[in-house]
Amino acid sequence: MQLLRPLAAALLLAAAPLPGAETRVETLDLRETMQSDWSVPQAGQAGGRVGGPLRVGGQTSAAGFGTVGGSRLELALDGRAERFRARTGVDETSGWLTTVRFLLVGDGRVLYRGPWQQRGGPAVGVDVPLAGLRRLVLVADVRGDPHARADWREPVVTHAGAAPEAGAGADEAVKPPPVKQPPPPPSPESPPLNRPSPMGRPAAGGGDAPLGPGPARAEPAAVAGPDSSEPVVVVAAVASASAAAWQGRCGVVCVCE
Repeated sequence: MQLLRPLAAALLLAAAPLPGAETRVETLDLRETMQSDWSVPQAGQAGGRVGGPLRVGGQTSAAGFGTVGGSRLELALDGRAERFRARTGVDETSGWLTTVRFLLVGDGRVLYRGPWQQRGGPAVGVDVPLAGLRRLVLVADVRGDPHARADWREPVVTHAGAAPEAGAGADEAVKPPPVKQPPPPPSPESPPLNRPSPMGRPAAGGGDAPLGPGPARAEPAAVAGPDSSEPVVVVAAVASASAAAWQGRCGVVCVCE
């Protein structure tokens, strides 16, 4: 029994995460990097198809990676990371009018916003704590030359447990649960259509008006003319209500002599 205790303790120590482990970002899957020319960054190489070593401020480095134009690389930390360290700068293969600013975004919050850097300037050191963060985004913001080459020199993530991963897993780690939408309210019953009748007069309730005889017309009355013994035939005026109804049925008021 006493012999098993040291063995069990050794197994527990081996299974426990090692605090202070370091992972270089250029050893991760750099194909997950989004940049302006859609090329894939290479470890120890300046960005773009020109390549070459990382050169910032007259100094060459083989550790790190370079990007082209505006770029971003997402890392899934899952709360295991402790710190991020790097040195940033504009590669000497960039144009003279190039300015680049490096940023670190953790769980949607800007953790670090560096100064605007130019070609020929020295590298700037970055040291940011990452405790409790589940996602980290490395961003290079470019002004001037859209094909500027930004260098992340010696980028290191210090962590406990498993190493960080590059890619969409960072988004999945912090994706909020889907919001359940309420069902749409029932649509009200459609009102009856007001269909016109063949005679141009709508019927009550949306149907066609039944066809029937028109309004009664007045019979002509005979009156004697002032200078003649023969009667003059005059059509009596149609009552206003009847005339309106008749006009609504056929559209014309008929008056005959």
